[in-house]
Amino acid sequence: MASRAFKRSETAARALVRRLLILGLALAAAMFVVTPPVISAWKSPFMGSSAGAADHRNPLGELSARTMALRAATSPIAAQSSARLPITIGSQIAGSFDDATGHSAQSHLVYAANSRVWWLFTLTSTADSDGGSNHIVKSFRSSGPDLATATWTPGADSPPAAAAGPDGFLGGGRALGIAYLNNSPVDVIHADISMAFDGQDGRTGHIRAVVTDTSIVWASWNYFDEPAATWTLPRGNTIGVSSGKFIHTGGPILQQEVDANARKSNNADTGSTWASGFSVPAVIDGSMLNQNNAVSFAPLANDVMLAVYDNGQNVEPNQTNLRYKRSNAGGTWSSIVIGSQLGGDGNVFSSNAVIDQNDWALVPVSTTQIYAFRRKATGNGIDAATYNVAANSFSTMSPAPPLLGAGQSFKAGAGLFGATDGISLWVFIVNTDLANSILYSKFDGTAWTAWAAVQGTDVGIQSRNYISGSPKVGNNQVGLIWTEGTSLYDVVTTSLVTADAPPPAVSVATPANGATVSGQTSISAIASAALGVAGVQFQLDGANLGPEVTRAPYSMVWNTATSTNSTHSLTAIARDSAGSIASSAPVIVTVTNLTTPIITWAPPAKIAFGTPLGAAQLNAAANTPGTFVYTPPAGTVLPSGLAQTLSMTFTPADTTKFTIATASVTIDVVNIVPNVVGLAQAGAAAAIGAAGLTVGTVSTASSTTISAGSVISQSPSGGTEVAAVSAVDLVVSSGPPAVVPNVVGLTQAAASTAIANAGLTVGTVTTASSTTVPSGSVISQTPAAGTQVASGSAVALVVSSGPSQVAVPNVVGLTQTAATSAISGAGLKVGAVTTASSTTVPSGSIISQTPAAGTQVASGTAVALVVSSGPLKVAVPNVVGLTQAAATSTITSAGLTLGAVTTASSTTVPSGSVISQTPAAGMQVAGGSDVALVVSSGAQQNAVPNVVGLTQAAATSAITSAGLTLGTVTAASSPTVPSGSVISQTPAAATQVASGSAVALVVSSGSPQVAVPNVVGLTQSAATSALLSAGLTLVTVTNASSTTVPSGIVISEAPTAGTQILLTSAVNLVVSSGPPQVVVPNVVGLTQAAASTAIANAGLTVSAITSVSSTIVPAGSVISQ
Repeated sequence: MASRAFKRSETAARALVRRLLILGLALAAAMFVVTPPVISAWKSPFMGSSAGAADHRNPLGELSARTMALRAATSPIAAQSSARLPITIGSQIAGSFDDATGHSAQSHLVYAANSRVWWLFTLTSTADSDGGSNHIVKSFRSSGPDLATATWTPGADSPPAAAAGPDGFLGGGRALGIAYLNNSPVDVIHADISMAFDGQDGRTGHIRAVVTDTSIVWASWNYFDEPAATWTLPRGNTIGVSSGKFIHTGGPILQQEVDANARKSNNADTGSTWASGFSVPAVIDGSMLNQNNAVSFAPLANDVMLAVYDNGQNVEPNQTNLRYKRSNAGGTWSSIVIGSQLGGDGNVFSSNAVIDQNDWALVPVSTTQIYAFRRKATGNGIDAATYNVAANSFSTMSPAPPLLGAGQSFKAGAGLFGATDGISLWVFIVNTDLANSILYSKFDGTAWTAWAAVQGTDVGIQSRNYISGSPKVGNNQVGLIWTEGTSLYDVVTTSLVTADAPPPAVSVATPANGATVSGQTSISAIASAALGVAGVQFQLDGANLGPEVTRAPYSMVWNTATSTNSTHSLTAIARDSAGSIASSAPVIVTVTNLTTPIITWAPPAKIAFGTPLGAAQLNAAANTPGTFVYTPPAGTVLPSGLAQTLSMTFTPADTTKFTIATASVTIDVVNIVPNVVGLAQAGAAAAIGAAGLTVGTVSTASSTTISAGSVISQSPSGGTEVAAVSAVDLVVSSGPPAVVPNVVGLTQAAASTAIANAGLTVGTVTTASSTTVPSGSVISQTPAAGTQVASGSAVALVVSSGPSQVAVPNVVGLTQTAATSAISGAGLKVGAVTTASSTTVPSGSIISQTPAAGTQVASGTAVALVVSSGPLKVAVPNVVGLTQAAATSTITSAGLTLGAVTTASSTTVPSGSVISQTPAAGMQVAGGSDVALVVSSGAQQNAVPNVVGLTQAAATSAITSAGLTLGTVTAASSPTVPSGSVISQTPAAATQVASGSAVALVVSSGSPQVAVPNVVGLTQSAATSALLSAGLTLVTVTNASSTTVPSGIVISEAPTAGTQILLTSAVNLVVSSGPPQVVVPNVVGLTQAAASTAIANAGLTVSAITSVSSTIVPAGSVISQ
């Protein structure tokens, strides 16, 4: 599709008028007060000289806005003017894009209410090459809130938006949408751009930024690619914000270039951060015949959104009406069936009018007051419609906007812009006068004002188009922008000061004027504003005190301790939603904060666990008299532990000068091992417990110095610093030592008496068998006899239980070796060993034992064994040569059994008789053993193999492999069987014959041979007949000249005569064509001698020579031949 971008150049007639008037204007500049139309606020460094940068693009003789401003500034009368002058933002920042503002909106102006500055966002033609990632949104920031006095500075560019295809570009500048959100205290910007690429597909990018009065911070791009049916250039991207701050975007490239499209963000943007993401675009209206190039949004209650857009019912750039569509509940959009030509909720205006797509505006004053405006087709005013929320319909607005006055006419295609402060609305258009004045009219909800020029826009000769601006009043100003120029374009701004809403009212409520304050003091203010209070900023002595309070109640806490003890001024500054501010009357207060006493308290030394707190630890001092209260108090016993806190509250005696003060220190409470040596065991345990420790291992030892029951020694020693609940081991005295008596050999009773008589006790008593110590007597004792031990010590005894008994192991079935090992291992010995045959127990294994297994016997008792010698043996009879029946009978008679019977051929053993046996005759074998037989099947029969067609060698090999022999071999010729191969055999293949039989062969000697007849000297016909008669064939006949063989006679043959060859073989002949032919040379003109030589060289001879006179051939030369 061809690009639909279009330029609106001035007519030749208008250009001529401008040239004629320019001389008069130049002269008048020195005589009259000239209000310059443009003041350049910032110029990029690459634009060259200040005069040439602006003047070069005007027609011959036309003064630039900048030149006029410079000249006007020299007038003393002009210096007194208070007019608000339009300001150029940057220098030709629109580049070659003439549609920089308006519905095609390359540039957008917003007011950042929290930062109190204006921001302009734009695309430039210098960042619009195909493909790549140089598609950027540029930003510019004002120096303050008043557009009349602000200067402009470039802000940071957005990150580059990557093209989705190699041909992606921001076509015609029609690709940027901007929306502002007041997320107090944060100012947020949303931007939407579109790119067309590959001639058909489209990409939409969305990005968010946070702005301040000095900077802008961009987030990352979020892309939506639409590859279906989007062959348009990008046009009219739009962003709307719902009542709940969901983001809505629309633009032709989102879905179908002709249709109206919309989508909604997944998340509301209500804070400093936001998660980017959108629903799939919905086609909301498909009734257009031509491209829908512009859409606007108006927020309704409960996040419902209203979309208004051109109807696409005329050839671009024109339209005949506006259409609208209300979203579903919650702001979702439903898509029609693409191509159905359905959708939308209806037309905005009751009648059609052909206007430019830029010449309309949607102005939402509130969620219930929404107005649509368009240019009258005649250009003498605007049509207006009011939206009825309940009925979801538009109707003619009443009262209607006024018609334009004398000298006023709506410039077609230059745009229509509307703004509101939430109470009133203003609409702006471009006049058709030479200055292209900006005209406006205001509606306050009841009546309209007459159309008038915005101050400073009605002088000079200008080329203005695409009026736009900030849709919300900011700082009591309607910010305006438009495009200005003829080939390279500026974006120019000015503002209309609104007097609609009064400034906010604010007063300091607390503290009262003249109050004395101290400590944490509450400050509050009462604020109101017609447009709503956006925030209240408290100030102390002219400096901000804390952050701005953005929600009622407007209060904060002031820590007066951060201020000096003196008088201070408190004020409150209120700001409304339009940016207007008002300051309260100052409140004078006196700060009288008390002095904090100086506390001195050194950290106390560590104390032992159990030590109560006292004056050594609780000894803080102050620089003024007062009372100390300690926590914990004196007398407290702290648990063990390091860095325990001791705190103190000091109450001064003079509370009119000093405040109550607090302080704290830390103390270490450690565990010290007490000295318990010499104490009774119970006293030692108590002392250890009181020290926060535990009693560890307690052992006894005799002592001649420490009385029994008292502590001899301890570990750790007394005075050692240890961890809490550590164990202290004790050695307790058992009194003087005693001598252990010798009780070995005594009965247990006698031994116990002896031990008790020695002052000792019987300890552990165990039993053990013994072959030497009688049962019941002591075998051994511990400690040994004569040992000195503590009185009361235990003596352990081992008492004899008599000789030991063992169980006879079960060795039946074991080999004799294994049985012997098991018996010895049980403490017994092998007795008598006898043998016996057995059919069940293997030879060498135990058949039986005495005593039987499990019998309890004395250690060393003998166990007798019966060992198997295996089954009884019999001799194998000789059955070779017997018939199978006789052999079977003989085997069974010998107590054996017939085993496997196999057959084998035999030339010596008759069929049915035994050839061999296993085991061999005479072998001794166990009774019942098997005897295997091989029985003769008689002589062996072999099948004669088929060897016909095999070579003689292969046939011989096959015959011998079959157990046969090669018989007589005869030769015979064969036209079919190759020489050396078998023609026939006797016996025939597959015949069963005795092994070793002979097989006779007839072997081919090849095809029959004949002698080649001699046909040399015969005619070709006779030679052919002779060859055929011999059974041969004539193949090739070649001719050769011959001086000896007549023509047609055979010169030679191949093969030569007499050669033996196969029947039907080919014979080749060479037949004479007679003497050879030569070419007669041309000797005319040669001398006779030269001619004779040439003829002889050609193999010819000179014949008759005649002489003829000639006037041209020299004498002696040949005339003819």
